[in-house]
Amino acid sequence: MLQDSKLDAALKGVTPKTYTGQLSRRVGLSALLTPIRSGGKISDLSFLFAGRNRNRFSRQGGPASLYMGDSEDVGSAEMKRVALLGDFARTPRDPDAIFWAQVHFPDAVLDLTNSSVLKAIKATDAEIYDPHWKDILPASPPELLGAAAFRSGQFAAIKYWSVRMRQAGTKGECFCIFKSRVKAPCYIRFSSPTLGTFEEWK
Repeated sequence: MLQDSKLDAALKGVTPKTYTGQLSRRVGLSALLTPIRSGGKISDLSFLFAGRNRNRFSRQGGPASLYMGDSEDVGSAEMKRVALLGDFARTPRDPDAIFWAQVHFPDAVLDLTNSSVLKAIKATDAEIYDPHWKDILPASPPELLGAAAFRSGQFAAIKYWSVRMRQAGTKGECFCIFKSRVKAPCYIRFSSPTLGTFEEWK
């Protein structure tokens, strides 16, 4: 994959795509209780963010990023909690809740499911979807790509294939959403009937 200024230049030549639809995220009880323990409330949704820790497109200490799937199956698969994953599945050790988000990202998505985008940044499928990306220090190719995508200011989200769904022999899409890049006309509306929460970013 291209690096540094060459990657920045290549991303400027990538046309952001539009995505409108519903996304899902399954969250365990321990994460739900995090804001309460610090004196906040569940409705602030801060427990959903990556950034404090590394994630596929998020470097440690990077911008607040939210990871969601394009269906409940994907959201569950990413938590390793569904039967379709076979050996990858695990039994939940505590209760959880499903968060839904209605999103509208007009001309604001970096679509890594499109092979022409990978070609433009000279990235391989293996680099983006490496299951051992955390072993690459100080930062893996997808982490560097996420930082460059955020830095460009063009993208509110990155769309990519769910690695766990791939491992299960099926398909599903995931999104890495940059909170501070979700600005009108983009929006994301969260809800959880279980918890009675609602929040909108725009």
